[in-house]
Amino acid sequence: ATRPSPGRGIEPFFASQMKAFFFCSFLLFCFNPSFTAAEIPEYRDCAPASCNGIAVHYPFSLSAYTPGTSCSVPGLKLTCQGDKADALLSLITPTGLKLIVKSINYTTQTIKLAIDRSLPVVNNQCPLPSRNITFSHITNSDGESILSFATNYTMGIFFFGCSTKPNFTGVPDFSGGDSSSYNFTSNLVSACSDPGATSYSYAFSDDSFTLASWTSCRTTLGFPVLISSSSRDARTMWTSLTEGFDVVWTVNSMGDCLGCTASGGRCGYNTTGDHFLCFCRQDAHSVNCNQPDAPSPSSS
Repeated sequence: ATRPSPGRGIEPFFASQMKAFFFCSFLLFCFNPSFTAAEIPEYRDCAPASCNGIAVHYPFSLSAYTPGTSCSVPGLKLTCQGDKADALLSLITPTGLKLIVKSINYTTQTIKLAIDRSLPVVNNQCPLPSRNITFSHITNSDGESILSFATNYTMGIFFFGCSTKPNFTGVPDFSGGDSSSYNFTSNLVSACSDPGATSYSYAFSDDSFTLASWTSCRTTLGFPVLISSSSRDARTMWTSLTEGFDVVWTVNSMGDCLGCTASGGRCGYNTTGDHFLCFCRQDAHSVNCNQPDAPSPSSS
């Protein structure tokens, strides 16, 4: 009798095992979304990041904008200059003002900003910023400001090079004082004034003056000042600006972002339709990755 080849009985066994392997692989490929579609760019771009030890995520981002979408609320994109540099919050102003980000507290929704020491000043004797520090241009879809100074700050208005002294009364200083016959000496910024040349400079809170009364001044500037500060020394005010001041953000979609993150998504924004988006691995949703609708990231 002819004996069977020693390996002939093993071949059918391996063949059946290979068929089972390929069949399981086919099922895994068909029913696992991660194999059937690539991640959308927004999902990759909107991953949490950091710069100089500062965590950066929604409503901020370090990612560049893509047409129709963003990883941050409009106006809150940060730029990171090198591995060791501070993160910079770029404000969309005609002057291109950039403020250094000292810290971000996502619990209190507060960001600490500071003036870059290289920012041009009025002059060496008067080291106050030569540009306005304001956030009125960063608004939500209802036209409301997203950023505002913390409650312990007020908007200081600096009038530089005035040829005349104030000629009206009842103007409060930074501490909120008021009088029917106010002494404007307390508002005088001595380092920026030259009485001999009939040139005076004053600082007031933002709601304590009438612009029409200051047509004789060379420059009018706005910047944050601690309410508790009683100093009118220009260098003291400049130091406080370079050390940092607190700004609060108000973004209505922060709650939506929590739900998006919990569902495995990454928070972003539809800049065309002006509303929140949740970027999931394969598509974008208006709230989170568990809902059935999947609008295009660029749709309104």
